[in-house]
Amino acid sequence: MPLEDHEQLKGIIGVFIRTLVIELGLKMKSLWSTTLSREDLDRGAEPDNAYYIKNRDKVAGKTVDLSNDPPPDLVLEVDISHTYIDKNILYAAMGVPELWRFDSRFCGFISLRTVATLKSKPALPFPSFKNKTYTTSLMRPESTK
Repeated sequence: MPLEDHEQLKGIIGVFIRTLVIELGLKMKSLWSTTLSREDLDRGAEPDNAYYIKNRDKVAGKTVDLSNDPPPDLVLEVDISHTYIDKNILYAAMGVPELWRFDSRFCGFISLRTVATLKSKPALPFPSFKNKTYTTSLMRPESTK
């Protein structure tokens, strides 16, 4: 069962992503916490949310099948309880280009194409913004109380 802090942070980041999409004049499809899996991989993962932005038109109006459709452009993981599964490697194997990972101490934009944490901006699907302007407020879910 998710903790309250987890759900608050997930909600704040989700609103932020939706706001970015709207402000940039883009469209998106959200898979929410749908289990992402492919038959050729040993396991699946259930992210806090998965977004199609760049590839939205390829999956709009249908149920996504990762054996035929592209992977989500962006996966969001809020990790308050620290899972033992190395989701970076799992999402990279699925072909997900970018993972945003947040916990109580760290805000990371991880390009899974290189599996390297980006310090100034995410690679996709929002190449024009920098994380320095909002990292502090995202890391304080108590500000919504």
